[in-house]
Amino acid sequence: MSVYGYVRAGKSWEASTAAEQRAEIASAARRALMEITEIFEDYNVHRDLPLEARPGGAAALSTLTAGDTLFVANLNRAFKDPSDALAVIGMLKEKCVNLIVLGLGTAPVTSPAESHLVSTLLSAVAAFHSPLPGRQFRYHTSTLTRLREIAAEMEALLGFHANLPGSNDSPAALKLKVGELPPAPFPPDMLLTQDEAAARLRISKKTLYRLRAAGKVRFLPGRPVKLIARDVEALIADNTVKNPVPQPPRQLSPTAQVRLMRLRDRIRRTAKKG
Repeated sequence: MSVYGYVRAGKSWEASTAAEQRAEIASAARRALMEITEIFEDYNVHRDLPLEARPGGAAALSTLTAGDTLFVANLNRAFKDPSDALAVIGMLKEKCVNLIVLGLGTAPVTSPAESHLVSTLLSAVAAFHSPLPGRQFRYHTSTLTRLREIAAEMEALLGFHANLPGSNDSPAALKLKVGELPPAPFPPDMLLTQDEAAARLRISKKTLYRLRAAGKVRFLPGRPVKLIARDVEALIADNTVKNPVPQPPRQLSPTAQVRLMRLRDRIRRTAKKG
């Protein structure tokens, strides 16, 4: 029973990311009291290739035998898409190979309990990447739009995300993290994706969905949903707390001043008697 790892770097500027993957795999193996036999690597290989079509991936699949363990950093590094992950996990399960995806935890995703749940989730996400029955007739329904949003969020939680290193994004684009403001202001008539609008507002996509449902911000239905930059900036302006204007001290009326003087005299007399 041998222990292996798999590392993929999509671009040449991701060499440091590959080193981080190797370090993460080595650390996890040490914690599990395992010794890494070999780490298979793929450099300058985009994730659009299935695992079996990559040089390092093909070597790993041909080397693994029953009882072996394979460590990967996350699903996005090892597989092309949810369908590819589903097929490979099923194949490794049949070969009795333990696949540990560190992004999901330290338990093998090929074990009975984990594989059932992971396969169910991957199957649900993969269904939205294939043509749906009657899709041309129900394309713009709100239910289907919301279900696609849920599937996209589930896909990101599983480790497949368009903004993860290894995608088509440039190094400059990868510097934008969740919660950071993108370059602003946008052109007023520019159509923003939900990710761009949520980043501009510093909120989650789920919160943005609630704002849309409540009618707080307009949107264009479709796939993907679009928002107008002018409306996003207006939402920021409407919810910005402005500094209160200083008010001059309030002047007491003559009657109130007389009452205040009488009250002070009464307090003095009471204090002297005491």
